[in-house]
Formats: sequence, structure tokens, C-alpha cells
Amino acid sequence: MNKGNPGGVPPSGSVAPLSLAMQQLFVRAITSREPIDATAEAARIFRELPLLGRTVDEIRREIVAAAIARGIPIQL
Repeated sequence: MNKGNPGGVPPSGSVAPLSLAMQQLFVRAITSREPIDATAEAARIFRELPLLGRTVDEIRREIVAAAIARGIPIQL
């Protein structure tokens, strides 16, 4: 475990932009009634927010988990 980052919790500065990006993604998915392409969206978020300190795969997993929790269809 990293002493500067107990529990592996990301710095608060990286959580807000990712949360906002995912919220916008879910709103678009709900209004368009199209499934989320989790891989493409994770790559887009990774390109747009490169300083998050997360990999594309980590972002994709978060998108998939959050979409499932909200009942939003996803495309893997």
C-alpha cells in the first residue's frame, strides 16, 4: 500500500472530472436509448482526461459497473 495514498483511493482532484464525464455519458445513453460502448467511451475519457492516473481498462470497468448498477445497457 502506498503511504501517500492510503487504501488506493484516488486523489480527490481526479474523482470529480471522471464522475462528471460518466454522468454526461449516462445522460446521453438514457436520452438516446442506445447502449453504451464501454470500450470506446473509456478510450475517449482516457484521451480527454489523461491526468486521471487510470488505465483505459480501469475506466472501462468503472463504466460497466456503474451502468449495470443504473440499469443502462452496455456494449462490451
